[in-house]
Amino acid sequence: MPERKFLLFKTCVWLARIVVGLTFVVSGWAKAVDPWGFIYKIEDYLTVWSIDVAREITLTGAISLSVAEFITGVLIVTGCWRRLSVMVAAGFMTVMLPLTAYIAIADPVPDCGCFGDFIIISNTATFLKNIVLSALVIYLLKYNTRVKGLYRHSLQWQTVAVSLVFVTTVSFIGYRYQPVVDFRPFKTGSVFPPASAEDDPDVIFVYSKDGEEREYNIDNLPDSTWTFVSRIDRTGATDDNSFAVFDGYDDVTGLLVSDKPLLLLVVNDPGAGYLYRSRLAMQFAALIEREGGEMVAILAADADGVEKWRNLAAIDTDIFTADDTSLKMLARGDTALVYIVDGHIVWKRNIASFSPDLFDSANENVSLNEMSAVDDGGVNLRLSLLWIIAMVLIYLFNFSRKTKNVTERTE
Repeated sequence: MPERKFLLFKTCVWLARIVVGLTFVVSGWAKAVDPWGFIYKIEDYLTVWSIDVAREITLTGAISLSVAEFITGVLIVTGCWRRLSVMVAAGFMTVMLPLTAYIAIADPVPDCGCFGDFIIISNTATFLKNIVLSALVIYLLKYNTRVKGLYRHSLQWQTVAVSLVFVTTVSFIGYRYQPVVDFRPFKTGSVFPPASAEDDPDVIFVYSKDGEEREYNIDNLPDSTWTFVSRIDRTGATDDNSFAVFDGYDDVTGLLVSDKPLLLLVVNDPGAGYLYRSRLAMQFAALIEREGGEMVAILAADADGVEKWRNLAAIDTDIFTADDTSLKMLARGDTALVYIVDGHIVWKRNIASFSPDLFDSANENVSLNEMSAVDDGGVNLRLSLLWIIAMVLIYLFNFSRKTKNVTERTE
């Protein structure tokens, strides 16, 4: 093949690798970051199809699928295991293409969940995306082995190893604590409860003049020498971040607005076992009371479910209810704690992530203010940097003489 023609061919192969590989990487990472969200999405499908599957099986499937998707993407985008990686991708597309065709037609759920909450696209767009990916995978099935990848043969298993450690660590933290990156409305640092349109209907208009910007309301607009810049809705309320709490049929969301620290016990699954969790919850209730705040339990349950849970958990605190979807948007896991100070979320964690020995006499100085969030960006940044550095170091080993000799003997 002429050199110029081969260069064009090589470029096409790499472009196909990048598009397919990055799609798999992003999709796998987004679901691995938030395994609970992926579990909820799978259960939505199973509910529509009237299929009853144990949570443990759904959990295993969700994490395994996201990890496999991420690793497959890394292998394709780096050109490692050129035959196997594309065959695995072809297996994915053999299942996903007809499945997303059905989803686009039947529309059983509004969002397929392919990219978790990171990127939400319609079911039709998902099907069209998979048509393009399938075509590129078919192209790679034929030509991928003809173009070398970034890593020598003897080093390729190491890229799998470090990528596997990275994605499983991210997934473990997301399941055990909370997602290291929160794409939902109620992330750490956000206002809670969110304002409603009835609370503050004002709209603010921003105008500029001579490099200076000022805010005005509708009753106090500037003269014509000022230039309109933007409009700000002070309510901050949207369909995605609305949140309502009820005591029976009464909306008591306003009770969550307090100048005292507030600890929310968010119970997404009142049917789960509570002997260990209720003991911890009672200890947290006592702790926040000592620190001048209060605990409120919010359940996704009806009146009978609340009464049953009250008797089972035996926690002396106010118990309210909220929509199941809203609670899952607020915090992941069967039972989670959300710490709020001055109307802002400071941290949130799955209650199962706390040690049973947290309140032993040796830890008598434990404080809610000293507990840190995992979704503040720091954990994700450190893990991502470690993974990138490891991948770069492995790549640099390509140029060592010893590695070249080993590769020459194995290829």
